[in-house]
Amino acid sequence: MLRIKSKNSDKEEDTQKKDSQQSKEYKAGLLTAPYRKAIIVMTAVSFLFLVMIISNLRGYVLVFSLLPATIIFFIIFSADLLLALMSIKDAISTNRFARSDRVLVKWIYTDNEWKKIMNKIKKEQEGDGKMVFWFVFLISAFVSLFVGIAAKDNYFAVAGFIFSFFLALTFSAAFSYADKSEYSQRVNQPDFVVLGEGELYYNNVYFRKTYNAIILKRWVNGVSLEGNHLFVELAYTRYTKPVGLSVSKQVFDILVPENKLAQVRKMVGRIAG
Repeated sequence: MLRIKSKNSDKEEDTQKKDSQQSKEYKAGLLTAPYRKAIIVMTAVSFLFLVMIISNLRGYVLVFSLLPATIIFFIIFSADLLLALMSIKDAISTNRFARSDRVLVKWIYTDNEWKKIMNKIKKEQEGDGKMVFWFVFLISAFVSLFVGIAAKDNYFAVAGFIFSFFLALTFSAAFSYADKSEYSQRVNQPDFVVLGEGELYYNNVYFRKTYNAIILKRWVNGVSLEGNHLFVELAYTRYTKPVGLSVSKQVFDILVPENKLAQVRKMVGRIAG
C-alpha cells in the first residue's frame, strides 16, 4: 500500500526538524567564560609547580622545597577543578534557561554578524598577554627580592627573581593561547543570545541575578537600547581586603539583529528584572 503524505504532515515534519535543530543550536559548551581562560592559565601554572616537585624528588631544589611546592601545586590544582565544576554548572544552567519559559527573547547570530562580534572581541584582547607578563613579573620579582633580602638569603632572592620571569612567561603564554584558541574555535560557530528577567546568556557568559544572597549579590543595573545595540550593565558585590564589600560593574554591548529589534524594544524594561 502506498502512503500519501498530506501537506499538514509535511509542515509538521518541517516544524519538528526546525525545533530539534534549534534545541541543538541553543546549547552552551562546557567551558563557559570567564572560567575557560582561568582554567587554562591555572593548569599551566600548576604544571610549572609540578616540574618543581619532580626536580625536588631528584635532588634539585628550584626556589621552593618539596613541601611548599607540593602544597602550592595542590591548592592551584584544587582551584582548577573547582572552576571546572562551576563552568559545567553554568553551562547546564544556560541550557536549562534556553529551554525554559523564563526566556523573553532569544536568537542565533548569522555567520557575518558573529564574525563581526568575534573580530571586535579579538581587537579588545590584543596586548593582554604583555600586560599580564609585566604585572605578574613585577609583583613576583618584588616579593622574591624583598623576602630574600629580609631573610638574608641571596640564593632565594636570585632564584625567586628568575622564577618570577618564568612564572610571568607562563601566565602570558597561557593568556595568549586561551584567547587565540577561543577565537579559532568560536569564530566559525555562531553563538546565541538568550534574554530573560534579570537573566541572560551572551558571548559564552551566563548571568542570573542573586539579589537575595547574604553577602555576594549580582543584578542587572541598567538596560538601554541604542540603535541595534543593547547595552546591559551588570553589577556585582565583592568582598576584597581592606575595602570590604564593593560593587564592580560590567557592560555588555549586545548586537541585536534587525528582525529582533521590535521584540527587544518591547522587553527592555523587563530585562532589568
